[in-house]
Amino acid sequence: MTNRQTVLLSIIIPAYNVELYIKECLDSIFYSLTVESACLVEVIVINDGSQDRTTDILEQYDSRHCVFRVINQSNKGLSYARNIGINAARGKYLMFVDSDDYLVPDSLDKLITFLSVNENVDIVEYDFYEFVSADEMIKDKQEMPSISKGSGQEIYAAWVKQSYFRHLVWTKIVLRELVTTHRIFFYEGIVHEDDEWTPRIFAYARKVLYLPLHVYVYRIRPGSVMSTITRKNYFDKIKVFDSLVQFSLTKGFSKEYVNALKVSASSIYWWLFSGIKRNGKYDEELISKILEREYIIKYSRTFHRRFFYKLVVKLLGVKGFYFFKYAIKDLFRYN
Repeated sequence: MTNRQTVLLSIIIPAYNVELYIKECLDSIFYSLTVESACLVEVIVINDGSQDRTTDILEQYDSRHCVFRVINQSNKGLSYARNIGINAARGKYLMFVDSDDYLVPDSLDKLITFLSVNENVDIVEYDFYEFVSADEMIKDKQEMPSISKGSGQEIYAAWVKQSYFRHLVWTKIVLRELVTTHRIFFYEGIVHEDDEWTPRIFAYARKVLYLPLHVYVYRIRPGSVMSTITRKNYFDKIKVFDSLVQFSLTKGFSKEYVNALKVSASSIYWWLFSGIKRNGKYDEELISKILEREYIIKYSRTFHRRFFYKLVVKLLGVKGFYFFKYAIKDLFRYN
């Protein structure tokens, strides 16, 4: 397994204080592989400064099932850990798995077979389930895209138009060379890094395929980073917004792809309004950031945002729009 070319798929798993989940995550990978498929896979866990029993659990695993590596580091965040994993990977393809999630039984073996047959694909998109709790059924999150194959820019534009495009990094297999050649690494130090990374990776993909196969189970965990919205979420989203707009200026991209990037940025713009009032006080800095980015409204995908919401913002201002959009909604909700 020292030959770089023998590794078809590198599975990258950042782990931080996940003693309750990491074993289920790893077992779902190891026991989804046949002996033949296991020879084509490497699992790389980046232990991001865990302070619980995560480290002890990782030490119990070895290379019986496939190549298994643990990279220990001080806590530097999810994006940094993923970038470390990308640079350490030897596989032709990359797969990202969060350490509190797991894979559908036997799905990984089917995915390996698909990659072996479709040797010239750059990105594979697949489906997932949502797991809420043991008392609730897993929810099927399959949606059918408008088109199932094409270039990355073509697919991205079509899926954004359909409202299908998923910014989730863990619903995709990505050609490692695509990432390293164009240096499309994760934006470090922010949350919502998937929103910034996935649109850019599609820009350079020659061939994208949608595979109607449930591979992933996403665990909805109370108290996790993405289930708790703080002020940082909004300002990090602004960084994502600015990055996508800047990236849209890159020469050579199709008109449809560039427009789709701006549509995605406009969705972020409207989401920012929900955070301008917290604990009874308006966030003047966030309001200022929103006002600086009003130009993106014209790229909004829906009619009511392009015209009706725009008119409300113009007539009532940002605070007036907030009251119109959120306060009145809450008033009717609780009465």
